[in-house]
Amino acid sequence: MTEPAVRRASIRDVAAQVGISVSTVSRALNGYADVSAETHRRVEQAAEQLDQPAFRWTHLNADKMI
Repeated sequence: MTEPAVRRASIRDVAAQVGISVSTVSRALNGYADVSAETHRRVEQAAEQLDQPAFRWTHLNADKMI
């Protein structure tokens, strides 16, 4: 019997965990200067907790993830 596919975390999952908007997560991951160092740290930490080491690339296809 095959195991069900594991759903990968999306940018929306990170935003919900951190308690900020999806656009702020995107700006933090893309290195915008108007995102505070604390917010950037929280986003990176949440992405790691969600087991997304390559999150910088996967968030671009968030709407296509299952």
